[in-house]
Amino acid sequence: KMEGEFQIGRVYYDQARRTLSMEAGLRSLAIAEKLNSYEGKKNALNLIAKIQIHSNQSEDGIKTARRNYNLAKAEGDSVEMALMANFKGIFKNKMGERDSAFYFTMQSMSINKKLNVEKALAYNYNSLGIHHYRNKNLDTAFFYFRKALKIRKGLKLPNLTIEAYNNLGYVFLMEKIADSAIVYFNKGIDVCLEYGKKNNLGVAYKNISDAYEIAGDHQAALVAIKKAIPITDSLTG
Repeated sequence: KMEGEFQIGRVYYDQARRTLSMEAGLRSLAIAEKLNSYEGKKNALNLIAKIQIHSNQSEDGIKTARRNYNLAKAEGDSVEMALMANFKGIFKNKMGERDSAFYFTMQSMSINKKLNVEKALAYNYNSLGIHHYRNKNLDTAFFYFRKALKIRKGLKLPNLTIEAYNNLGYVFLMEKIADSAIVYFNKGIDVCLEYGKKNNLGVAYKNISDAYEIAGDHQAALVAIKKAIPITDSLTG
């Protein structure tokens, strides 16, 4: 039942149904605590932290990530320690505490480089890209987003590859280079369609609509936003 609730939570998370995902994650966590199952607690807390990232629940998210980090440390689980350190960096970035965010990201990267975990390193590179993007160091942000994209494409991770394409598009949007932004957003849309990633597709059409608007192609912007609206509406009810 513990594992079943966790898997239900993951399905809802992939569908962007975050309230239902959180409820399933909390049910899984409650069972894991009764069983004193490290794997159960780790998985549930990991899911809950992801939901809190996307729901901008930074204060609660820091507590979740810290709790899971301490559990992993007690178990000697370096992979989970690195992941939670990266999560703490993400939350600190959202809270505007950029020095702390950078510290946690580098802590995570140090562990991942020793373990040579490519997927986790891609998370670190993405976090560093976000850090420099928010500081308007756009060339450096582009460099790290590209490194994240290279790993994610190589490992065939569609959700994360879409995120990487979007982030590269955002860099060009900030620079008002709409044509390049459109190229990257289109690549993200291609991955969405190939893998049936409906939630990501709504975001991708909204992004490319913004890029077309900056380019002055209002008709293409309108077509794209018309594609985004029904997808977003169906996901949010």
